[in-house]
Amino acid sequence: MTENISGVGKGIPASSSTQSSSEQKNRPETAVSPSRNVPSDSSELTTSSLLLQRISDRIADADAVDAGRVEAARAAIDEGRFSVDSERVASRLLEFEQRLETD
Repeated sequence: MTENISGVGKGIPASSSTQSSSEQKNRPETAVSPSRNVPSDSSELTTSSLLLQRISDRIADADAVDAGRVEAARAAIDEGRFSVDSERVASRLLEFEQRLETD
């Protein structure tokens, strides 16, 4: 699949900032001719990039929260069966922080 993005930047002449203002004044003005053959820009998507796009779309459409698990936790809290293991929470938090530092 090819995506044509031609037309970007048409009619804008390239200028060099390394020339002094006197050199630019002495240089004759040149206009960009619309009939001039200018190569167009294009981008080709590979099979891998198309697959990655499909995966990205599926992830975007997926629920970020497991509603069943949330409901089970709510029920456990309401019934007094939910307990927090503070050692486990602290340990997992430290592991997470360490992974962030190494990535």
